[in-house]
Amino acid sequence: MLPTPLSDTPRGRASSRITPRPWRPRPSLLVVGLVLVLASVVGVGALIHSVSGEHGILVMSQTVQAGQVISAGDLEVVNVSEDMGGLTVIDSSQEDAVVGLPAATTLYDGTPLVVAELGPVQLPSGESVMAVNAKLGSYPPSIAAGDEVEVIDDQAASASTSSPAPLANTPVDAAVVAVDDVDGVISLQLPSAEAATLAPAAASGNLVLLLVSGGGS
Repeated sequence: MLPTPLSDTPRGRASSRITPRPWRPRPSLLVVGLVLVLASVVGVGALIHSVSGEHGILVMSQTVQAGQVISAGDLEVVNVSEDMGGLTVIDSSQEDAVVGLPAATTLYDGTPLVVAELGPVQLPSGESVMAVNAKLGSYPPSIAAGDEVEVIDDQAASASTSSPAPLANTPVDAAVVAVDDVDGVISLQLPSAEAATLAPAAASGNLVLLLVSGGGS
């Protein structure tokens, strides 16, 4: 007779083996995991921004002529690196302080705004600003700072051909710097030599201004 095989389970007792239950994710753990992932993404983005050293500066969104007042619509914000080649650019946080200031020189579309370019007009060598006592009808009513005009000496143009005056038939290119609607005075920027020639006609109101290009606000 063969011996009875040994058994780990005592006689009269049922097996005590426990069947494992399937794992189910807890909603709370999923939420915590999602928050950690988002935090990691935000942290990496901030780190990249910090390492790159980028910050917002003010850039011209359109050309503004010398003497013209800068408006909010003339500016846009562009992110650049810290190294701007030594240019004293203006941070985007200073936009409110810039709006309302005059352009010291012509500011071209797409160029960064520099501190030295703000304030009173800085005239190039050989240029002058001349005040014109403009008569009603001698200039377009819509004329504004920043416009390009041609200046004609009306008195010289009507002079007899036997004694032609200088610049009688030669319009002079000029830029409108400012318009005083109350006193009827228009300030023009033009070459100094031609300003000296036209000065008597400018004082007597004998200049005619022809609008060539509207660049004013």
